[in-house]
Amino acid sequence: MLANFFVPILDDGWRFIALFAAATLLAALTGLAWLFWPLLVLTLWSIYFFRDPPRGVPQDDGVLIAPADGLVQMVVDAVPPADRGPGVCGLGCAAGGVRPIGMTCGSPV
Repeated sequence: MLANFFVPILDDGWRFIALFAAATLLAALTGLAWLFWPLLVLTLWSIYFFRDPPRGVPQDDGVLIAPADGLVQMVVDAVPPADRGPGVCGLGCAAGGVRPIGMTCGSPV
């Protein structure tokens, strides 16, 4: 249970967490309860925001995976699988009808 609670924190996040934690501690030591509670929430939120849990990537056939953090690591031209039929093209169109905005399979709208 605790192994799921304690996850690694991104290196870039430690400065924000430390800043919010120091402000929270200062508010607690000075007795500013009206400032302590929002700063405590902000500190806990920053810990949650900057966590870096290990990611499990499914290796199943037919699975399309997109990065949750928006970091595109590679863009390559690829030949669509022959078994998918005409519903798949090289412009990001998938057999299920997923297409880039403003595009049909092969031509702009």
